[in-house]
Amino acid sequence: MARIRSMATSDTTSKVGELTGAVFIGDSAERLGRNERRVALLEKQRLLEEDLVEVKRRLNRETPVNELPEELLAEVFYHLGYHSAPVAEASDARDFSVVRTVCHQWDALISTTSRFWRAIRVRRSARWLTLCLSRSRNTPISLSFGSYGTLNYPSDDCLLSEVLIPHMPRVHFLQILHFNNKWAGLLNTLDQFMPALRELWLQQENDWENTTTPCVLRTTLPHLHSLSIVGPVDIQGIDQCRELRELTLERIPDTSAFIVLLAANRSLRNVTVIDCSRTKKFPSIAMSATHHGTVILPGLRKLQLETSSHALTTEILRRFCFPSATDVEITLKASGDSSVWEYGPQLLHAVLLPEAPSFDAIFPMFGQTNNLDLTSDHEKTSLLATGPQHRITMNIRELHVGSSKLPFALSDIIRVLPGLPVSFLSISVAYEEDHASPAAALWEALFAAAPHLKTLIFWKSHGGCRYLWRGLLNASITAANTGSLCCPSLSKLFVEDDLRLCPLYDLLGVLPTMVETLHYRNERGLRLDSLFFWLAGDRRSPEGLEVETEYRQVLGNLVDKLLFFP
Repeated sequence: MARIRSMATSDTTSKVGELTGAVFIGDSAERLGRNERRVALLEKQRLLEEDLVEVKRRLNRETPVNELPEELLAEVFYHLGYHSAPVAEASDARDFSVVRTVCHQWDALISTTSRFWRAIRVRRSARWLTLCLSRSRNTPISLSFGSYGTLNYPSDDCLLSEVLIPHMPRVHFLQILHFNNKWAGLLNTLDQFMPALRELWLQQENDWENTTTPCVLRTTLPHLHSLSIVGPVDIQGIDQCRELRELTLERIPDTSAFIVLLAANRSLRNVTVIDCSRTKKFPSIAMSATHHGTVILPGLRKLQLETSSHALTTEILRRFCFPSATDVEITLKASGDSSVWEYGPQLLHAVLLPEAPSFDAIFPMFGQTNNLDLTSDHEKTSLLATGPQHRITMNIRELHVGSSKLPFALSDIIRVLPGLPVSFLSISVAYEEDHASPAAALWEALFAAAPHLKTLIFWKSHGGCRYLWRGLLNASITAANTGSLCCPSLSKLFVEDDLRLCPLYDLLGVLPTMVETLHYRNERGLRLDSLFFWLAGDRRSPEGLEVETEYRQVLGNLVDKLLFFP
């Protein structure tokens, strides 16, 4: 019995010990969790305190005189110069008298010198506008209205036309940054008094209200050389501006008048149109000064068109030819696709649609272009409609190509590259790459067709870098077997990829292929000067720092500069 009691006691003690140990372990884990939470809270408190200190510093800092608005600056100098006097007993009375003298002389000088009032910026003060106009006297002036705080300016009781009309013949530049119906009515009254106007900028900032402001441009602006319209402004009479040199239209509701203007104006040099319309029909144009049925614009140097309208893009490419254009940028956006706003604006710029004339027929319009961008955000849309007979000699040195799928982009580049002295190549992929595609062979063909390549940028690669490195390696081996070198001038390579996901990246086989390629080219004197990686995620995090350290250890001796962004 004693032995049984002893065994029971031993078992009980053992179980109690186990339970006690479990409790201790649980307490330790809970204590550790509390400590971690406490450290995290203290760190968050520290960051909030730093932010609070920065906010207080900005609120209490002294504002330099040169950062004051013009209206306030003039009032300060006038007040100090004429209507202030220091206390006689004050220790700094002498210093203040010097400041007062300077302010007095400054105010007297600017009040009597008209050339200081040639550029007038008005935010909401009609009194300030009247003062500036009176001091400008007979000099040519530029007027700018708006920026902030001008939602109700001009007010209903502000007779702004009476203030402006006597001075409008001297206005050569007019900018209205918060264009609305009131400003439109005022402009329709004033434009007949502005024979010297050369530049007109109208911007409607509250375009989110989905309201359209009508604006009529008359033929009474004979010397208007630059016109910029930003926002949902309905432009009427734009086709009457026959002396325009520069034209910018952004988010306007209708581009039909722009097509007429483009056909009738031979003076245009720079054209930028960012279109939000869905116009499908355009006015018929009498084809004058044509060559093979197209309108020739001999003076146009730069064309930038961003639109989701196939009709507008086709209209431009079919009707017009730009033999002197050096910068042609046309972006075709996928309508309603959110990825367009993420990738599209920086994604590239000249789309030759499949329904447009063949590549051979249309590409001569870019004969003088040295910077050409090609893109389409439409999935399964090839950029170029071309045949194997294309052998046009061009001077393009910078080429930017983007597409919804990498094989489309690479195929289009390979079609364009023969005969081009391209030294800068940028490739963007809007959607995730299909890993089953034969991209390695396309990369190999690309490198073989680009003997002058110096810089290569690969955006939104989504793991597709393994194709790039394999293609570069295969092209280098093929060239070496024939006694030549592949891309002998290639010195900079910029890659945007998910390097932060190191295990996934290793599974894709990128790193071994990268090392093999760099080793092979280094042995043949083809060492890269710079290799840039754009890291996904926060490189300052422990995981990001660990990945960066590992890549520096593996690749640091294979290139001269190894850089990580951001």
